[in-house]
Amino acid sequence: MRWGVILPMGVPHQATSDEVHKGYHIPQGALVMANSWSILHNSEIYPDPEVFRPERCFGDGCKDYSDFAFGYGRRVCPGRWFATEAVWAAIVSILASFDIVSSMDEQGKLKPVTVDCTAGAVSIPVPFDFDLRVRSPSMKELLAGL
Repeated sequence: MRWGVILPMGVPHQATSDEVHKGYHIPQGALVMANSWSILHNSEIYPDPEVFRPERCFGDGCKDYSDFAFGYGRRVCPGRWFATEAVWAAIVSILASFDIVSSMDEQGKLKPVTVDCTAGAVSIPVPFDFDLRVRSPSMKELLAGL
């Protein structure tokens, strides 16, 4: 959720009163947008931010991303805890059931996996080739019954 931010510019907010932030005057009624992508890709907080490294969140050195990935202030996503748990449950279920491997090209070599997302108000992963292989005969039997 930090690495591939779904809403790179967050959800727009409106200033409810005149404010000064770091010397900048923000008038009442101004549209304020937080650059969530920039915050979550800050190399001072997350070295090599474009590299997927799940181990960043192991141990005491973990930098919590959830304060920025789900919005800000009173309008923070009310479903953030559910979303985090639902994504976790989906990922562990998939990983317990399947091996995810790169697809092969016509010469039988592994295709390189490139991770890319669309640009815009909502960022969506671009499709890429991969193969799912069932991890066990019991899982294959279970899936055949669905």
